[in-house]
Amino acid sequence: MIAPAAQTDSLLAWMSSLADMTRLRLLRLLERHELGVVELCDVLQLPQSSVSRHLKVLGDQKWVRARRQNTTRLYRTILDELEPAARKLWLLAREQTDLWPTGKQDQLRLQRLLSQRKVDSQTFFAGAAAEWDRLRRE
Repeated sequence: MIAPAAQTDSLLAWMSSLADMTRLRLLRLLERHELGVVELCDVLQLPQSSVSRHLKVLGDQKWVRARRQNTTRLYRTILDELEPAARKLWLLAREQTDLWPTGKQDQLRLQRLLSQRKVDSQTFFAGAAAEWDRLRRE
């Protein structure tokens, strides 16, 4: 069992990390998708330095986790990995931010980005398949 003082410290740290509109927007995006900093900058329309700074705060409080893929770090929030009290706090914060106009705009930009990602991968694999067919013929 966690000591009461540690619980209080954790709660205050979680609340502090959620007490920023940009971090709430980031968590809303990362709850459903794994995204890199450049993609997050595009969706949030913020500079890389701001997005990275907010991701650092969220990472320090275990709201997000990152993994490296080549030269990119991909970020994601996994609700099942959050402590139960943090999960409850996030669910409340998410519910309270559902109707934010900025969140709706973020979702529109995210859908555009995901559609472009799909087109890019289809184009890549179509080109790779054509190249493979040419190599086989040779």
